[in-house]
Amino acid sequence: MAHYFEENFGSELINVKAVIRDILRFIETVAPKIDDADLYNLRLMFSELLCNAVIHGNNSDIQKKVHVSVVIDNNKVTAHIADQGLGFDYMSLLLLASDHNDWTSESGRGILLVSKLADSLVFNHSGNQIRFTKRI
Repeated sequence: MAHYFEENFGSELINVKAVIRDILRFIETVAPKIDDADLYNLRLMFSELLCNAVIHGNNSDIQKKVHVSVVIDNNKVTAHIADQGLGFDYMSLLLLASDHNDWTSESGRGILLVSKLADSLVFNHSGNQIRFTKRI
């Protein structure tokens, strides 16, 4: 049986912390035996992606919203995050980051990290929506 979580919030970093807290509570309620390492990795992934949506996607414009949905089904977490920004060239960023394996760069490090932790990572065409799946 699938379990769903969904939230929209204004593009302020202070909101990210509260949303992550709500997501983690949801995950722990639905999957109480989740491994601590999986929970830590999910926290990190949501933190990176939601902060990116607020800062880079919506330029911290409080009039713009970030949408996040999470589905837990068959021992996997699938999340979808969308911002109201114009998007970005995610293919170039992922190629550059993976080619150089550059963990010190200020740009792209979070996406590279999430790509390593997720079982799948997919962007929409414009780059303002991302979906990841993580087995737990």
